[in-house]
Amino acid sequence: MWISSQSLAQRLSLLDDTRFAAVCNDLLVQAAIRKGIDRAHLALNLATKEPDGGIDARCADAPNSHGRLFPRPNSVYQFKSGNFSQSAASLAKHDISEKPRIVAAAKSGHAVIFLIARDRGDEFEGQVLAEAQKLHVPLEEGQLKILTGATLATLIQPIPALVASILELDMNLLRFEDWGGEEPFRNPYQTDTKLEARLEELRSMLQVPKARIRIVGSPGDGKTRIVLEAIRGTSLEAITLYAHQPQDVPGKLLQYLRNNQDSMCLLVIDEVDDDTADDLRSKCDTMPPA
Repeated sequence: MWISSQSLAQRLSLLDDTRFAAVCNDLLVQAAIRKGIDRAHLALNLATKEPDGGIDARCADAPNSHGRLFPRPNSVYQFKSGNFSQSAASLAKHDISEKPRIVAAAKSGHAVIFLIARDRGDEFEGQVLAEAQKLHVPLEEGQLKILTGATLATLIQPIPALVASILELDMNLLRFEDWGGEEPFRNPYQTDTKLEARLEELRSMLQVPKARIRIVGSPGDGKTRIVLEAIRGTSLEAITLYAHQPQDVPGKLLQYLRNNQDSMCLLVIDEVDDDTADDLRSKCDTMPPA
């Protein structure tokens, strides 16, 4: 396994407010993309210390609903990091009934969803709903959703780039923002009509499920930069992991991708010679479409 869901849930509980909010935002974006909900329907926020009326993120007028993250076309979210330890009664009072925007959302029929880093029992959601209803908050059955540690870990696990950011692993794989921030790629990228056409072609190829793409050229031709620019600004950023050389790719990651059909990962590997390319292609050919 790349990492067990139990270990991932434990790591989630150790994140501070800002890092947990970033994880929740990334999870919402990737889950929305997977379910055909454009990210334009999401309003996200990392300013965890600013007054927000109880809403850390919103999904507005989604074209469809799905599961517990997007149970209704309109949903509001609160993020609670590992420091959160309130009882059901306390959460209902301080984070629902005393939050004017949450109450307004409930009155409008929007889903109210809590993402909580720590594990709580299955009965916690029902307890919070009952306590909120005692306080005359107009929440109905199924309108309140509470996703806690183990559930969040299960949703995050298929996105290795997001897992890597949570774990802060001592490894050589880079997330997109770290790769794009390296010295050779900080200068503005100069393009022309011909290069833009190549970028669009590459973007289309990268979007194909189970795509295997090899770019060949002489040193200094800009192979790495064109791949980076093809990914930049697209939904692929959040699922990209970059390796400077094949030896930087953990065998456990390849094994995980082979064994998990619902995984979402764009793996970019640099400095690949012919023999290594054949070996990687052989390993990747057994992966499920994802």
